[in-house]
Amino acid sequence: MIPDTTIDVAIALDMSGSIGQEDATVFLSEVKGIMEQYEDFNIQLWCFDTDVYNHVKIGHDNSDELLSYEPQGGGGTTFEVYWEFMRDYDIQPKKF
Repeated sequence: MIPDTTIDVAIALDMSGSIGQEDATVFLSEVKGIMEQYEDFNIQLWCFDTDVYNHVKIGHDNSDELLSYEPQGGGGTTFEVYWEFMRDYDIQPKKF
């Protein structure tokens, strides 16, 4: 734990057709690991393939939402969609 530190990150999960449920579980485990390293956190999480899906904001007060998070996608892969999404919704995390 890093006391008195809040991390502000955005995480885009590649859920294109080549990514399976096992991979998604590993990805979400990594997100949980980030949450466990900080006393406080602001995480914006979404999935993408050729579009962006299931955008959520997770903080210390609603961290249990990660347990019910449903990865979505399954199409091709277009990395530009998450940059456009971040621009359109003025998402400016300290880390991505």
